[in-house]
Amino acid sequence: MNWNMRISARVPVIGLCALVGISGIAGQALSAAYPDKPITMLVGFRAGGGVDTVGRLIAKHMEQTLGQPVVATAKAGAGGGVLAAALAKAKPDGYTIGIAVTSTWSFNPVFAKKKRYGVDDATLLASIARAQCAIFVAAKSPYKSLQDAFAAAKGGKALSASSPAPPATFLLRHLAGQNGVKLRVVNVKGTPAVIQQILGGHVDLGWSGGHHIPFLRKGEVRVIAATDDRRLNAPSKDVPTLKEMGYKISFCGAYIMAAPKGLPGDVRSKLDAALKAAIGSDPVQTFIERRKLAGNYQGSEALTAEVRAEAAAWAKVKAGLKK
Repeated sequence: MNWNMRISARVPVIGLCALVGISGIAGQALSAAYPDKPITMLVGFRAGGGVDTVGRLIAKHMEQTLGQPVVATAKAGAGGGVLAAALAKAKPDGYTIGIAVTSTWSFNPVFAKKKRYGVDDATLLASIARAQCAIFVAAKSPYKSLQDAFAAAKGGKALSASSPAPPATFLLRHLAGQNGVKLRVVNVKGTPAVIQQILGGHVDLGWSGGHHIPFLRKGEVRVIAATDDRRLNAPSKDVPTLKEMGYKISFCGAYIMAAPKGLPGDVRSKLDAALKAAIGSDPVQTFIERRKLAGNYQGSEALTAEVRAEAAAWAKVKAGLKK
């Protein structure tokens, strides 16, 4: 090969390298300018609920930090599954984020008939707060503990429970199975319906993520188990957790922020900083206190590890239910 041929052969390569270099610099410049347009915050649960309320508070604070509108947009359904599926398909450019709960990525993918996403199909950014998840009974109930209820079932009592969500349903059935008893679970829409069934004497046990607290204050219900892996703020820290009772499962919903998988590093850093500031802001902390939630800020790494562990635990529950 002569020199002319060598030079002509190298020109396309040099040109390609130049183009790659230019596009890389352009990409860095674009992400460095982030955000330069409004951000959409998908909300995985109904308007007016806890997730929606805290999401809008966070969006408002993020606007001040990032200098662009953060528009809360309803994407409710399937326990946050509609939102998670949308995030899995969205561009990882930082202009689409979402708020849902831990079970959206830990429970849903395990029990879904058709898996549309998993925990590794999103960037879990931060957790905000944990709900006060509990099994409760009416104040007039003879059951002072969860074991009292299962002991009665072993003695022939027909035990029943009310559940507002699939994870709670599977949890209650799993607990009954661990004790070798039958439990009739009535599935209802929303925790207010659970409370109505408990107060009306239609079921023995109910599960709630915190809506029972006003009735607890009035002395109308009694909490007999914390279904989180940590003790409750309300009514007190005296109520034992399921794990303290010897069960190898827990269930509670922490409110969490997420984004599509593959965010550029500098975009993620800006979102992390904006979210941390928003979660620590007075309006969000006041919301947490008034709702009797448990403050639970975690960054991406710790949160992702926790959700993966929850998913593994649910997979074991599912395997046990098939036996």
